Amino acid sequence: MCRSTGMQCITGTECCSGRCLLKEDGTSRCARTTSNRKKKKKKSGGGGSAPVPPPDCTVCANGCPYSTIEEAILNAADGSEVTIYQGYYQPTNIVNAAESWSIKINKSLTVKACDVNTDAVTIRPEANKLLFMIANLDNNSTCQQAAIAVTLSGLILDATNVSGARAMSTGCTFTADGFKAIDCEVKGFDAQYAPISLLAGPVLIEDCDLHDNAADTYRGSVVHIASTNVTIKDSRIYSNTSRTGSLSGGIVGNNGSGVLALTGSTEIRNNTMTNPYSQTQGGGVWVGISQTPNWGIEGTVHIHSNTGASRGGGIAAYTEPTAGSVVDNTTVYNNTATTCNNVYISSNSTCN
Repeated sequence: MCRSTGMQCITGTECCSGRCLLKEDGTSRCARTTSNRKKKKKKSGGGGSAPVPPPDCTVCANGCPYSTIEEAILNAADGSEVTIYQGYYQPTNIVNAAESWSIKINKSLTVKACDVNTDAVTIRPEANKLLFMIANLDNNSTCQQAAIAVTLSGLILDATNVSGARAMSTGCTFTADGFKAIDCEVKGFDAQYAPISLLAGPVLIEDCDLHDNAADTYRGSVVHIASTNVTIKDSRIYSNTSRTGSLSGGIVGNNGSGVLALTGSTEIRNNTMTNPYSQTQGGGVWVGISQTPNWGIEGTVHIHSNTGASRGGGIAAYTEPTAGSVVDNTTVYNNTATTCNNVYISSNSTCN
């Protein structure tokens, strides 16, 4: 009998999901996948009664300290946790409805599902708004001096059939713990800009599924990175689309001098650029303009089956990867571009 999500493991064959994830503390657990989420069903009490939330949940429809996520975050103490019970939530801006975001997190905070092994917490954005503004900004959009650390965990951000929405954006100053999105899913976002903008860090995206999103501009159909250190680990980025206005980059764009690391069992696949004109590069990953950002690939990363870039259907980068990285046809393969199907390095015109 296979082991369920969260149980200890040694190899992926022991897990029902087929994935054994090594944690930072040296232990390991069976990781969930997108299919695990889809199979989850709401619990029901006897006689059709509503399920009873665990006593330590911060947010639920009834019986918790707060019935909405935005109220809980607004009133949470710095450094605390906001735990959310299973269900569907659509936050609205309760501070200033005229702002372009729904929820602002400007303090150190962990926002997570009460129990990642039970039914999912699904959060839907407002139309044409940013769901999470994660930045230590005051009311005049000036960065505060105090650095923050923010973690989102076990959340599904679903913008299917919601027009013009974006998932999250970081900015200002973070502590060494930075911003983390762990065991999250981001899907269905379709707007002018990439659904995730990472403008400050360090950032860790771990064990997340980013799929079926689309964008027109700002380098990438999923993630736009500028001047920050970003690690994408044990995640799956697939079936996203960059449309005609996208300047460069299919999935992950870095136009700053930070560090971009792809590591663990990460897979970037089946992403498409619909109009690969001359300035568009990197169907799967794009790193840098004229700066010299550090970047690298470690672990069992696979970048494949991405289509439509003018150069570098898998990866286009300004510089060579950092020492110790593995970038070859076993890691980057079966991608399609006008030239340089798999990897293009512009600083020395390397092409394969």
